[in-house]
Amino acid sequence: MESGPFCLGTSRLELVAPTPDMLAAAASFDSNRLGELLTARVTEEWPPELLVDALDYLMNRIGKHPDESVWWMWLFVRVEEGKERVLIGNGGFKGPPGLDGVVECGYAILPEFQRHGYAPEGVARLIEWAFSKRVRRVTAQTFPQLDASVKVMEKLGMKQSGHGVEDGMETVEYAVCRPGCDDD
Repeated sequence: MESGPFCLGTSRLELVAPTPDMLAAAASFDSNRLGELLTARVTEEWPPELLVDALDYLMNRIGKHPDESVWWMWLFVRVEEGKERVLIGNGGFKGPPGLDGVVECGYAILPEFQRHGYAPEGVARLIEWAFSKRVRRVTAQTFPQLDASVKVMEKLGMKQSGHGVEDGMETVEYAVCRPGCDDD
């Protein structure tokens, strides 16, 4: 008997570490099947643009290392009282923490659900969970012109910690350390 997915909750969200069946449905763009497995509506806008290219990689990586699945993608399902249960986005990490205890997080909320505080709420819960494991520092990158993304990071208590390059464009890195960590 297959057990259900591992979930974390907030007041308005259920964060679901997808099962292999959920990942397969997501990677094949089978919204009906994914919705059945999540018991949530999946909108026509699913998946977020940034996730499309990553789905095959995630399927392959998690297939080879199922014990690492919680260090990759989490599905964000809105479970807010009085509102429809619906898949609104995703968030997670770019793999398990390294020996230095650092992970990089990312997130994407579908346009219809942006600017309602779901991204900081969901990512804050993921960061809290990561800090309860072996993580001492969480980083995130964005393009400096993406004001909404920068605001999410600032709401999470992240501070600008450096610069990077993605797709030939300059990015800014933000980071937050586990309480008691000495490299703030």
